[in-house]
Amino acid sequence: MQLPNVESMARQIELKSAVNPCLWLCVAISIPTFGGSYLATDWLRIGLFIVGLIPILMFIIAFSYLLFTKPEFLRSEKYHMFLETLKFFGDKDNPSYDKAVEMITLLNNPSLPPPPSENHE
Repeated sequence: MQLPNVESMARQIELKSAVNPCLWLCVAISIPTFGGSYLATDWLRIGLFIVGLIPILMFIIAFSYLLFTKPEFLRSEKYHMFLETLKFFGDKDNPSYDKAVEMITLLNNPSLPPPPSENHE
C-alpha cells in the first residue's frame, strides 16, 4: 500500500481565505514539534508541545475574530471574484448579463480560451 506524500496532499488544499497562513503554520510547525515532543524527554517535551500549540491557538483566535467581525474574509478568493462580477454586471435584466455569464465561466474554467474580443471599428 502506497501512502500519498505531503506535497500531493498540500496541492489539494483549495481553501484560500484570510486564515490560510495560520493553517500552513499548523502544518509546518505543529506537526514537527508534536513529533519532537514525543521523542524528547522531560522539560524539552513540554516546551516543544507548547510551541506546537501556538499556531493552533493563533488559528482559533484568528478564525473566531474574523467569524464575528468580518465573516466575508473567511470566504474564498473565487467567491469574492464571483460576487464582484455579479455586482459589476448586474442581474438578468441587465443587457450585460451575457458578459457576466461568460466571465463566470472563465473564472470556473481558467483553462478555456479567452472569449472573442469585440471589434468596434
